[in-house]
Amino acid sequence: MKNANLPAYPQSFSKVGNDECGTIINFLSEDEIKQACGLTKREMFAMNAPSVTPSFAVSFAERNKDDKSIVEIFKHDKAYKLTMLGDMQLLKSWSYAYADMMLREY
Repeated sequence: MKNANLPAYPQSFSKVGNDECGTIINFLSEDEIKQACGLTKREMFAMNAPSVTPSFAVSFAERNKDDKSIVEIFKHDKAYKLTMLGDMQLLKSWSYAYADMMLREY
């Protein structure tokens, strides 16, 4: 995942303004490109992750079953129900797990 934190859509120039000859363009250095180009590749993959799979949701609930702010446990049937905070954390956890898998270099 060497390039996960590089810009997803880097641009090597920026428009500075116009003069009588046309558009003035400023070419950016590599450091400027890394600092000012929006979403990283990891963030882009996380943003476009598909829906959470049921197996990931179950394992997430199992891993967090002791945290009452995330998981409500129904003792009679041993079922888990995620709280609203749990739903948000599940989505975040899944999205970044998906992004990391997509960026993994084999």
